Amino acid sequence: GAAALLAASILPLRSFAMGNIMGGKLPGQLQNQILSRASAISSSGKSSTQTEVATFAAGCFWGVELAYQRLPGVVSTRVGYLAGHVQDPTYEHVCTGRTGHTEAVEVKFDPTNVAFRELVGVFLEIHDPTQLNRQGNDVGSQYRSGIYYHSPQQKQEAEEEIAKQQVHFKKPIVSEIVQ
Repeated sequence: GAAALLAASILPLRSFAMGNIMGGKLPGQLQNQILSRASAISSSGKSSTQTEVATFAAGCFWGVELAYQRLPGVVSTRVGYLAGHVQDPTYEHVCTGRTGHTEAVEVKFDPTNVAFRELVGVFLEIHDPTQLNRQGNDVGSQYRSGIYYHSPQQKQEAEEEIAKQQVHFKKPIVSEIVQ
């Protein structure tokens, strides 16, 4: 599945400061919804030690990772290359567009604090899911849009959320939804 592919393709990348991307805020109204939900959950005293994993590709992984790191309920994130056919690719290999990889972010989250559907909502807000093989000035198949599900339930919820949100986009959403 996606977890095995990401684990097999993850590159050991060193962490570095990202600066003030997105001004420390989540896009749109989603920030208020998630913060309100997290506040309600934490005030109720309920907490889960169980986590789930979700994987998203939405252009350059550093900005995508930062958006998810700022969400209440996200336990950890890691970036890497996913869905390619070359073992242990370098950044330079992936940039050629010939390895089949995409830049991806694996998100470990507490489902009692943030729902998978909310993560999909963030995914749709932080990039243009109608662009094929690019995000802004980043062009190439390594910047394609995708949701890499880890369970049949995630697949169903991703498909439903994309269908529901399609009305907000003038062009068709081209994000791939694959395991």
